[in-house]
Amino acid sequence: MVERERVAAGEEVAYLGLKPRFFLNRFLHGVFCSGAFRQAMKEGKGRQRKMKILILLLTGLLSFLLRLFSVIRNEAIIHEYDPYFNYKLTNILEENNFYYFWNYFDTKSWFPLGRTTGQTLFPGLMLTSHFIHKLCNSVGVLVDIKSICIYIGPLFSFLTCIITYMLTVEVYNFEGAGLVAALFVSISPSHVSRTVAGSYDNEAIAIFLLLLCLYTWVKCLKEGTLLSSLLCSLSTYYMALSWGAYIYITNSVSLYMLVIVLLKRYKLKNIISFNVYYVLTSILCLNIPCIEKAVFVSIEHLGTHAIFLLTNALLIATHVIIFIFTNKLSWNHRSRTLLDPTYAFKHNPIVASISEHQPTTWSSYLFDIHLVLIFVPIGLYECMKKEAPMEALFLGIFFVLCLYFSALMVRLLLIFSPIASVLSAIGLSSLLNRYVRFLRVPPSTYRASLLIRSEVPHGQSHACEDHYTDEQSSTGQVASEEEHRGVEDSCTDEESDTVSEPLNRSNNALPSRTPHNRIVKLPFNRTENTQVPILTSLCILTLLGYLIMLTILHATWCSSIAYSESNITFYSRNEKGERYINDDVRQMYKWIQQNTKEDSRIMAWWDYGYQLSVMGDRVTYVDNNTWNTEHIATVGLILSVNEKQAYEYVRKLDVNYVLVSYGGYSKNSSDDLNKFLWILKITNKQFKHINPLLYYYHHQHHPLGKNATPFMSSSLLYRLSYFNVSNGTRKGYDYIRKLEVPEVKPLQYFEEVFTSDVWGFRLYRVRQDV
Repeated sequence: MVERERVAAGEEVAYLGLKPRFFLNRFLHGVFCSGAFRQAMKEGKGRQRKMKILILLLTGLLSFLLRLFSVIRNEAIIHEYDPYFNYKLTNILEENNFYYFWNYFDTKSWFPLGRTTGQTLFPGLMLTSHFIHKLCNSVGVLVDIKSICIYIGPLFSFLTCIITYMLTVEVYNFEGAGLVAALFVSISPSHVSRTVAGSYDNEAIAIFLLLLCLYTWVKCLKEGTLLSSLLCSLSTYYMALSWGAYIYITNSVSLYMLVIVLLKRYKLKNIISFNVYYVLTSILCLNIPCIEKAVFVSIEHLGTHAIFLLTNALLIATHVIIFIFTNKLSWNHRSRTLLDPTYAFKHNPIVASISEHQPTTWSSYLFDIHLVLIFVPIGLYECMKKEAPMEALFLGIFFVLCLYFSALMVRLLLIFSPIASVLSAIGLSSLLNRYVRFLRVPPSTYRASLLIRSEVPHGQSHACEDHYTDEQSSTGQVASEEEHRGVEDSCTDEESDTVSEPLNRSNNALPSRTPHNRIVKLPFNRTENTQVPILTSLCILTLLGYLIMLTILHATWCSSIAYSESNITFYSRNEKGERYINDDVRQMYKWIQQNTKEDSRIMAWWDYGYQLSVMGDRVTYVDNNTWNTEHIATVGLILSVNEKQAYEYVRKLDVNYVLVSYGGYSKNSSDDLNKFLWILKITNKQFKHINPLLYYYHHQHHPLGKNATPFMSSSLLYRLSYFNVSNGTRKGYDYIRKLEVPEVKPLQYFEEVFTSDVWGFRLYRVRQDV
């Protein structure tokens, strides 16, 4: 009897056209419509929460491990230039107390002026490292402060994954999107470049703080409470303590308030929250020495003040314009570069000479953001569409701002990367949510069902209103009441997993006739809403998964190869193809520390100031803070003029040694000769007789070697770099510029005292007996 019923049911299914004919669809039909699969789907709902937590923790672990390639491939060292200065200040804080650190005056930098470091830096990174060290010691974990400085980037990348998940779920209300966003942020090459182990810079913790500020502001928009405004102000204050990019947060919030006022989408709680946020943030930022009065006298903060006045109906634009034209308000150089991309090149070559401040190329977007860019437009649409909630609109506005500014300055890809990951995750999740609906076929039936909407008098229909489509079925037969109830249950299940969009926008405008849904049996190889065959959906899902795998592989390669090489040690290959480590940097600074007097004054270009001060522990004239352009131009003048004139200048400045970087043998393309054009441009701003055209006028030949101009070949930097590279017994070759090095005449006023093994650095003593 049971067998005959099965046969009859099978014939009915075939008659209705519900059974697929294509063999692959028949296989999928057997898998997804099996009772075991449906039972597994039902039981899996209870474990979803634990699985999501596990996936999020694994994503954070992946983020942490991905940033350890530099330690595995090399050793646990601090990278780059600025991190050494940060490490020096962290040691001072650790060995003394906060007040000593806050008032510390560095007599060994910017000789003879010195520098008040505690009042001219962002102390958030040092304070965070000090707090972590104290916390570890208090719980019995003995770890030295250097290890914390090395691993703080990977640690905060783990926290960044968590806050990215929370931000995405808060905006999009779908936990799957949050998990994808956390994955994209964890593997983002742009984010990896600043959070690898050993990169002890402000950006190591600032991206986490940036997303924390966005999250707390979204909570402000939703809750509108004083507590949420207070938390948002505190997070912005922490951001301002750690990185100068806090102005992006304050101005983005202000621009968002302006937009919702113009669109008339604001609520009273939004204005109250913004006013509280503005007052508290301004008061807190006034207590940061490196910001202080800039809260009121810099144009970067002007937008926040203007929006505050606008939301309180007290906008005084006339006075603001007067202040601007009387120069009582001033722009920061980096901010001017963002608004006028040609400003730095014309007026401040020091800013323009830094590689991080160059405009971003399309290849940089593809390399640092990669295939995540594919889904960004879909996520932007989801955030900017008319039905989007207000917090999603804020995310869309912030993305547009980051996209514009990142195009002007490659450094700002770091800010663009996390917000692009969030929007890409939202876009990808919307696609996944569209093409995985067939996995939610009601367990009570082996056939996919779809609702068709028809009009009935109000109050006579209680069917689920989420599932409907056009009447496009050739087998439009009404199902039984049991199947009707099954679909109603599926509506309830699906609302818990997908983003719900309320259909009734207003309770005051109810139609006289409400839609009534009839259940129509459709072929299994159609999904519920899209009418896309399941086979096509699986192909699309496979393609999306393949793109995600390519993104992960690219990010792993970037982390392992591109961003795990420090500028302290370099890998090179000899003539036999064997790899060896070029350790010229530490060799030079170690020699300086052991073979020169403690009060020796060493002059070098500002790029090496922090390393020379920390690793060499000697007095420097300029460093990476670049606060005194005249001082830097004077060093550039000495490197640009001939040996005799340079000797007269260094004697006046009481210089003992001159350090230059030469990459002709070590194949370091960032040596001083490759920077010489920028050195000349910076010097020209203070000393007009140093004209770069006198040094670089060749269009068909390289301006070095035998084609060098008289000014170039007689300059001190040229002579110190190429001295003794070629002599009577050997002919030197510059592997970076790919030219033969002409023989340089013997030096009269400078004496070579040390050259590193691969000639990466060369140190010269200023003669006193001439």
